[in-house]
Amino acid sequence: EKKEMAGVPVAVVTPPVIADQRRSRVLLNIHGGAFIYGEGMHTEAIVAAHWGNIKVISVDYRTAPDHPFPAVLEDTVAVYRELLKSYSPKQIAIYGSSAGGTFTATTILKLRDLGLPLPAAAGILTPATDLSQRIDGDSTYVMEGVDLALSGWRSKDSSTGPSELFYGAHDPTDPLISPIFGDYSRGFCPSYFLAGTRDFLLSATVMLHRKMHSAGVPCELHVFEAMWHGFNVMAHLPEAREATTDLMRFFDRWMEG
Repeated sequence: EKKEMAGVPVAVVTPPVIADQRRSRVLLNIHGGAFIYGEGMHTEAIVAAHWGNIKVISVDYRTAPDHPFPAVLEDTVAVYRELLKSYSPKQIAIYGSSAGGTFTATTILKLRDLGLPLPAAAGILTPATDLSQRIDGDSTYVMEGVDLALSGWRSKDSSTGPSELFYGAHDPTDPLISPIFGDYSRGFCPSYFLAGTRDFLLSATVMLHRKMHSAGVPCELHVFEAMWHGFNVMAHLPEAREATTDLMRFFDRWMEG
């Protein structure tokens, strides 16, 4: 069902059957799309609702280049505020893949900066974590040439790629753009990290997980053998089902109600 929440377009994905322990809970999905794509992309929400038997709200946030940073955070925070009118924070979890994983982390950092209650848990799935890096030789992108999904996604000779269009004139080391620069000792909700051994952003995922873990944030890291970037949204894959049901296990541990 397409509707608006706080003036932001969303899709409400309700599965035919909702698990008994999840009837009073909701997931907020922030979809991926390389920072510039994604209007109407609700695949992630559909997969999670189907395999997780839970209601999912997918934010159809504004994207660059027409709406660069911080438009996405304005939209995700607005929808979260609206959810707080109907749910307690412990009944809400936020998750997303790829750029959506990045935005999941930065949204929660923004919520913390605003003094809002944080959600029960987060799913930070295959995120880009340092947008100040380029693909030519940087450690974040060591899987270039191996990942079937993302290798060659931008030219090494290009001065403007999707991430640059997203952050524009802003400093890419701003933690609300590149979450690897965040201070997690100030608090963050329990987080589930996911990647594959052939994931273009495997190193980025591992480094952010390690930073949160070192700061005392309860978190788990799961890396699937031979899986590429974004495999978890491909519903026909048994690995996608396994990853999604495991994410729900993690959410069940921390969510209430």
